[in-house]
Amino acid sequence: MPGRFILKYDFLEAPRIWDAICHEVSENYSPDEQIRLRLGMTEIINNIVEHASTGREDARFSLRVLKLDGRLFLCLSHEGPTFVPSPEAMDPDKVLASERTRGRGLWLISQCFTEVRYRDRGLTQRIIARL
Repeated sequence: MPGRFILKYDFLEAPRIWDAICHEVSENYSPDEQIRLRLGMTEIINNIVEHASTGREDARFSLRVLKLDGRLFLCLSHEGPTFVPSPEAMDPDKVLASERTRGRGLWLISQCFTEVRYRDRGLTQRIIARL
């Protein structure tokens, strides 16, 4: 299952990724973990497509799936602006009490994974999520 996928900036790529890794995931992770993984991965891809895409049709992102010490890691890399989540984006009281129709994705991602890191690598941004 560990592998690397290079994908175009297209939200419709998420099901294809899931299809590629679901067999391994279904054998080794509980149904609850599978739901968290699929939901969190889909939300991360959605954020990359929606917020990091600069309108380039040739833009790509990569997903590396790693299994280390029995833990599953997703490492998504993309070209785009530096991103650092605000503390408010992770505060459940502020997120859930908000009347905004947007802005809950980062909090949702943080609930799906045990750890999420956002890394600035110059021209490349990286999101590392651990189940």
